[in-house]
Amino acid sequence: MVAPDPARDTPQQMRTWLDQFAPAFIGATGPIDQIVARARAPGIGITPPVTTDGGYQVTHGAQVPAYGREAQAREIDDSGVAPAAIAQDIPPLLAGSDAR
Repeated sequence: MVAPDPARDTPQQMRTWLDQFAPAFIGATGPIDQIVARARAPGIGITPPVTTDGGYQVTHGAQVPAYGREAQAREIDDSGVAPAAIAQDIPPLLAGSDAR
């Protein structure tokens, strides 16, 4: 998981959130401009956090990219995709071909 709000997503908050899924999951962060650029490259929607009318808004994607051996996103699954469908993507990616 990459923090969509690095100014507020502390390592402790990310760890708490990730532990809800699996303790082995890793969180990453960095400068927001780099996060936005890296997310947009494979087609994940994200915008820098903004303050409007006294509120604070964070827009982030919920897609899960699957990367092949060449470090290119080969498959992007939207939130709600069944784990079994995602699991089907893994063998072709490991073999060096496109998923599904």
